[in-house]
Amino acid sequence: MIFPDCVNHLSEKMEQPEFLHGLIRQMEVFADAVAMQPDLMRFRFLLPKDILPRLRDLALARKELPDARTDGAASGKAERTELKRGRSAETPAASPAFFS
Repeated sequence: MIFPDCVNHLSEKMEQPEFLHGLIRQMEVFADAVAMQPDLMRFRFLLPKDILPRLRDLALARKELPDARTDGAASGKAERTELKRGRSAETPAASPAFFS
């Protein structure tokens, strides 16, 4: 396999929960081994202990975020207009009557 094919193959495999959890377990064992014997890694710029949290994040359930274009689009436009004027929507308008 050439590099792009390997990446695509690995991406497909990582979508399978059982493969991903097995990979996490293997990385935990390897991270422990490298912690005890650092010479296992020839290049130390990307250690298993740094990769492990990223792999664990991949195992988390995905959450759908609301679409900002459809939810509160009118209020978002008003907030942007207020920010352009130099004040937030929560602060009162800077009018002469406000200061008297």
